[in-house]
Amino acid sequence: MPRKRPPGKSRQSPHGAPPALPRSAITRSAVARGAVAHSAVPRARRPPPYIKCLQRNGRLAVWQVDGAYVRGNIDAEFGAFGHHYSFAAIPRTEIWIDAEQGPDEQQLLIAHATIERRLMARGMDYEAARTVAIAEERRQRLKST
Repeated sequence: MPRKRPPGKSRQSPHGAPPALPRSAITRSAVARGAVAHSAVPRARRPPPYIKCLQRNGRLAVWQVDGAYVRGNIDAEFGAFGHHYSFAAIPRTEIWIDAEQGPDEQQLLIAHATIERRLMARGMDYEAARTVAIAEERRQRLKST
């Protein structure tokens, strides 16, 4: 028969650290109280077309998405990337990059989309913003070769 712990004593490892919480006990409120690390919180799975978040810059998130799903269910005109100012279905704080693009190409597209989005958010029309973004993308492509 196991020994009984005195009242008020929690079960601890031999090293004095508190026992690990089971995954089911990890909640956002536990993180807010400091009971568990933020990285231990299970993330909710996002619905299609989201695959994974590639990067965050302040409130702006760059998401890798299933381009075929986007073209088939959201907007047939979606190409390699998009943002809210070019596709209204994309949330204002997101840039979407098609998962079919390789990692090197993704970085160039992220730079292009970020520039284009920023200029359009400031009131520049699509064609002018696209021209500036293409020029910067070309500079980066020349630098990388």
